[in-house]
Amino acid sequence: MTLNDLVAAQRAFDTRHGWTPDRQDVRSVLNFLVRDTIGLVGEVGEFANELKKLQLVEGRDEFTPEWSSRLPNLREEIVDTLIYVVRIASHLEIDLEVEYATKLEKNRARFAKFERPSQR
Repeated sequence: MTLNDLVAAQRAFDTRHGWTPDRQDVRSVLNFLVRDTIGLVGEVGEFANELKKLQLVEGRDEFTPEWSSRLPNLREEIVDTLIYVVRIASHLEIDLEVEYATKLEKNRARFAKFERPSQR
């Protein structure tokens, strides 16, 4: 599944539930962007909270049962963040694949001087 497939699948899901803005109404689009940005920040916070809990109990050099028990939560929270990013891209009609490729090339040029010699 491509990024654009994810966007299309999420848009179809959202449309079935009435969770898409009226693209002809700037206020509608803006309201969805604000709501989904708040949702995104909340999900990033939940992911960070899971990491905080792991950091408090870890401190060893090996993976523990606590780590393994929290992995499903970490996975779920990071996917929740992706859903919000996909929704925001959909509201803005962004082609994530094109925009990602463009940004990756900019970052490659920008950070080329920091590459390790074995990775060039």
